[in-house]
Amino acid sequence: MPEEEDTLDQPPVVALEPAPARDETLWSALVLVVFGLLAWVSRLPWVFAGGPLLIFIGTLARTRLGYGLSPSGLVVRTLAGSRVIPRERLHRVEYVELGGGLRLLATYFPGYAVGLFYLSGLGRQRLIASTDRGEAIRVHLVTGSSFIITPRDPLDALAAFDGLGIPVEGPRWVVREVRRRRRNRGSS
Repeated sequence: MPEEEDTLDQPPVVALEPAPARDETLWSALVLVVFGLLAWVSRLPWVFAGGPLLIFIGTLARTRLGYGLSPSGLVVRTLAGSRVIPRERLHRVEYVELGGGLRLLATYFPGYAVGLFYLSGLGRQRLIASTDRGEAIRVHLVTGSSFIITPRDPLDALAAFDGLGIPVEGPRWVVREVRRRRRNRGSS
């Protein structure tokens, strides 16, 4: 009986880089001001250390987030670790536009949004994403559940899914562009 290879050790066929963070500088400045005021009001200077620590955790979370696609499945990396969703569990992928939302049960830093969100136009959704706004991909599983990822270039990511035989859904212009990119990738 052949030994099964660990899919985490296999390099992904396509590394899907997350979309860039939004409002990161504003968030960092706001955290430093709030913790600075708390330290000043409480007359405890060590309270200020919480601000840079919170910014560090946010940066660590953002740099850890990533996606990879291989013939064996989709690899999703978060701050908590990596998870492989086998190819057999991937039912279809769908292009969606995110318009922001509310955290229900989630961790959110600029560049890192993981958990359950209520998104405008989509309702309650699981996000493993770098933002809750802009272009994204909803991954539907055969179990009926789904989650949303935000690669930097969703159309290239959809073309990679299409190349593995996973059905792609979305507006007509998206499906056409995905097929065009897949053909161009195959001819290069």
